[in-house]
Amino acid sequence: MAMAVQVMTDQILCGACPSDDRDIDQTDDSALVREARDGKQKAFRVLLQKYQASVYSLACRFVSNADAADITQQAFILVFNRLETLRDDAKFGSWLKRIAVNLSINLNRRQQARATSPLEEHAAALISNEADPSVKLETKERQRHITHVIQALSPHHRAAIVLCDLEGYAYKEAGRRSWIAPLAPL
Repeated sequence: MAMAVQVMTDQILCGACPSDDRDIDQTDDSALVREARDGKQKAFRVLLQKYQASVYSLACRFVSNADAADITQQAFILVFNRLETLRDDAKFGSWLKRIAVNLSINLNRRQQARATSPLEEHAAALISNEADPSVKLETKERQRHITHVIQALSPHHRAAIVLCDLEGYAYKEAGRRSWIAPLAPL
């Protein structure tokens, strides 16, 4: 069955899989998880279609685009194999994204000496299209410095920054998802 999930993720990531008849964004995750647990591949396919873009985008914040595709596939295979361990079916998306973040952090640990940083790629995309070359240079230098500082953080702290500033999570939620204890109230 895991091989079927791998084929399914390959097809969907490559755009070769026909879309399900259901309105993916409106489908209840709890119902889909229950159906997938009962062995209905179509339900898991809908979950995969619903979340694959956001999981891929999240993984791109941590690793290269090529590695993000692998992380996305690995996350869905892990989720499929561990679907029975999910306690709250309604939290499927959060659980899946946490798995993708963990896989990304683990890959980063294994690739300590990589040539280019995905954060540098993201920072380059943020550089404005100003006509003034000095403004472009200053912006690029600032982005390079920010990227360097973020890369120097521990994987959990980097995850909190990415989740907060790039994914839009609230500070408390980003800290919880990256396992960073909140600061004590003053």
